[in-house]
Amino acid sequence: MGKKLKVVFVLVAVALTGGLSWYMLRPGRHFDPSRWKNSATPASVRLRMADDLVENRKLIGLTREEVVSRLGEPPRTEYFKNFDLVYYLGPERGFISIDSEWLVLKLGQDGRVVRATIAND
Repeated sequence: MGKKLKVVFVLVAVALTGGLSWYMLRPGRHFDPSRWKNSATPASVRLRMADDLVENRKLIGLTREEVVSRLGEPPRTEYFKNFDLVYYLGPERGFISIDSEWLVLKLGQDGRVVRATIAND
């Protein structure tokens, strides 16, 4: 019985290590400006890159010009009028995605990003 338990333990450890490695190293986990601007980049990758930008506060303190340099000029939209820069990310994540997700940025009085979040419409 002891050998079987050891084998199961090793298999579980290998599966967890592999899963964690895949999660940390998968494409889009970290922001990449060239992939962001590439129209062929899947929405799922852009969503993960946006998560990185928001979670790690990579846009906070940047000027509008610096943001546009990294992300490109945001398209015109009627959504989220109370934000200054709005980027479409793709369909909402989840089993039933009826909405869209957006990266929305608010500029302070000094023209620098004070708030960056992901919003649903």
